[in-house]
Amino acid sequence: RRVVERLEPGTLCAGFGDDRTDEDLFAALPAGSEAVHVGPGESRAPLRLADTAAARAFLEALLP
Repeated sequence: RRVVERLEPGTLCAGFGDDRTDEDLFAALPAGSEAVHVGPGESRAPLRLADTAAARAFLEALLP
C-alpha cells in the first residue's frame, strides 16, 4: 500500500502473483491497474497466465 500511495496520478500498475498471499496485492492496486494471476487456482485477478514462462514471455513482449 505504501508504494501505491506514492505513485504519480495516471501511473499504470500491474501486479503479478501465483498464490493466496498475492490476493492482498491485487486488492491494493489502484483503479485502472491490472492484476494477473500466474498458474492455476482461484483468484480475484481478472487476467491469467498459465505459468511463469508465460509471464516472462508476456513481460518480454512489452520491451522495445
